[in-house]
Amino acid sequence: MPDLTPFSEINKNLLDAVAVTPAVKSIEAWLISGRGVSVQIRARPSDDGPVRCAQVRILALLDAAAWCGVSFQTPDNEWRKQRFEGPKAVVIGAWVSHMVNWSSDENVVTLLLEPRFVHETAKAEIEGVTTGDVTALGRWDTVIAQMADAFRDVCRGEWRPTALYVECIGTVMATHVLHRLFGGPAPTDRRGGLPIEALQRVVAHIDAHCSEDYDPDALARIAGFSRNHFCRLFEKSLAQTPRNYYRGCQVERAIVLLQTTDMKAIDIAQQCGFCDQTQMARWFWELRHNVPSKVRVAARQ
Repeated sequence: MPDLTPFSEINKNLLDAVAVTPAVKSIEAWLISGRGVSVQIRARPSDDGPVRCAQVRILALLDAAAWCGVSFQTPDNEWRKQRFEGPKAVVIGAWVSHMVNWSSDENVVTLLLEPRFVHETAKAEIEGVTTGDVTALGRWDTVIAQMADAFRDVCRGEWRPTALYVECIGTVMATHVLHRLFGGPAPTDRRGGLPIEALQRVVAHIDAHCSEDYDPDALARIAGFSRNHFCRLFEKSLAQTPRNYYRGCQVERAIVLLQTTDMKAIDIAQQCGFCDQTQMARWFWELRHNVPSKVRVAARQ
């Protein structure tokens, strides 16, 4: 087994940020912080030495060209080195001291899972390092294969989704990987909700057109259901109404513009699909408990 260069893709400052302050939820950020699952894309390794964190980590090796090397400390305080080749999902338990290097920032995605999410999903303590073949997992569970495809498109820059979409596919993938590898309860399979393929189509459409007027009839046609039935199924799938998800995408886009441009708030509101600045501020408060002016000030401090 080849020696592994001892460096981790997450530096200590970033780990502190995960534990204390949620990262900015924009696609420009290396870390997209979610409520239960945070997603790190296009990250580059650093040589900060061993890392220990409260989150369970899933390294998703997206294709056959992907590989990662993991050095980790066992409960007996011995260090082991392993090399994994994709497509695979490598799961590193919470508080396991480890160091990682990998092949490319375009074919490896890191998912950081909060302890409560892991407990509710897997109903088990995850220790050490566990791996499962993504191709085999995909044969059992087509959702995993679909999420891997979606992440490949994101990592390779083939399209530019919002952070809300990335968090969504990361959460779905993490849920199904935990279920398949650790035998937890049945994952959220959208029973009573939208089929995963329909949900993907709708979410991708919202992400691409959220600056336009909200049109539930168009979303229902994309999903293949009547309007009322679609709205009920969507809410069961994502625990929020289609309108709130739509507005959330608009808010995320506005946050990026507030942080990265000098555009006036009224212009940002119009570009992101809000009727006016007042409506944008109302949805900022409704969904983020914040106001646009404070978002801009915080970004420049």
